[in-house]
Amino acid sequence: MSIAVNIEKTVGDFQLKTEFYADIGITAIFGPSGAGKSTLVNLIAGLVKPDSGYIKILNEVIFESQQKINVPANKRGIGFVFQDFPLVPYLTAIENTLLAYRIHPQLQLTEVIQSKAKELLGQLGLGDKSNRKPQALSQGERQRVAIARALMTDPPLILADEPTAGLDP
Repeated sequence: MSIAVNIEKTVGDFQLKTEFYADIGITAIFGPSGAGKSTLVNLIAGLVKPDSGYIKILNEVIFESQQKINVPANKRGIGFVFQDFPLVPYLTAIENTLLAYRIHPQLQLTEVIQSKAKELLGQLGLGDKSNRKPQALSQGERQRVAIARALMTDPPLILADEPTAGLDP
């Protein structure tokens, strides 16, 4: 099993209580607006702390309330595509794709990594736009840059909050 989640979180008068297990592959969570989908991915990513329960990824406990385990978001190794895909406005598409290598000194930014970023952008139809800044890209193109950024470090898990919103066919 690649992910096991059994958590509870109360936000205002909203209470999320969920339990699920998923194997390697694609798992989609559907539901109406306000059902807690974004809250759930934020809890798994470590951006919000659950009130109780546990989260395991590839049999590694990243959150466990009783044992007081809460691995910080930046140590979970999870790729994340935000609903509003925030890109750094003064960085180009390629620089945004390589952002993990700029902010984590333990990651080596090599020519191989830069080639991988160019290849990913090319596969996502952005090869000729890699030097454009976000304001010069369409919404769908910005979304694809965010997806490339999430894929760059080959994370064991990628969370995406409405990843296809605004994408071109």
